[in-house]
Amino acid sequence: MMRSVIAAALATTVCGLPRGGMRAALRDAANRPPPTTGSDDLFFTQRLDHFDASLKNETFQQRYFVNTTFYEPGGPVFLCCGGEGPALDETVLYHSVHCNDMTELAPEAGALLLALEHRYYGASIPPSTERGAARLRHLTSHQAVGDVATFHAHVSDAFNLSAATKWVTFGGSYPGMVSGFARLRLPHLIHASVSSSAPWHAKADMAEYNDVVADALANEAVGGSDACRDVVATGHASIKEQLETSTAA
Repeated sequence: MMRSVIAAALATTVCGLPRGGMRAALRDAANRPPPTTGSDDLFFTQRLDHFDASLKNETFQQRYFVNTTFYEPGGPVFLCCGGEGPALDETVLYHSVHCNDMTELAPEAGALLLALEHRYYGASIPPSTERGAARLRHLTSHQAVGDVATFHAHVSDAFNLSAATKWVTFGGSYPGMVSGFARLRLPHLIHASVSSSAPWHAKADMAEYNDVVADALANEAVGGSDACRDVVATGHASIKEQLETSTAA
């Protein structure tokens, strides 16, 4: 255990932060003023299952957020796809770790900003009497893409949007997958997708991910170094060794 603590401490010392990087980005986001209008916390009726006709009347309330601050009639719709990460709240559409790139582009594009909370996250949990894994059987990316389609219809009706309105989905990691899947499966609804750091190729043991992390830790341009990478590798090796023994060090 002590070796792991020391390795973590060394990693903190050796691995530098990007100049004006994460801390600056978080500081700037926190200081950004709230929107003058919109950013409301709303709900609409969503289908529980988009594919099983026998469950067509089963629904739940799905939460979403709206920010009309920058919207100009005829402008595009920017949709932030929810998923893993901190729970969505009213700040998601003016500063958050989810879709900051979209909020920065909105003023120039005159975009309507939306965020859709993923089913089974936050306040968007379907009621159920089932227990265990059975209760989560509708928690799939296929259903999540279906949610986007239903949400598209709901918002188009609520805002009287024309069929020519261009929708762009945004997301990173798993939400990035949902964003990209929506473009692939719903090309008649989604004009474009921004899918950041999304693991599209499903793989049980993705060693390539560790390679990318190692490269970043050694990248001097973002405050890394070979020493930083080596310390982290040593720390993980120590943890692995301890997990494989019957007694902790």
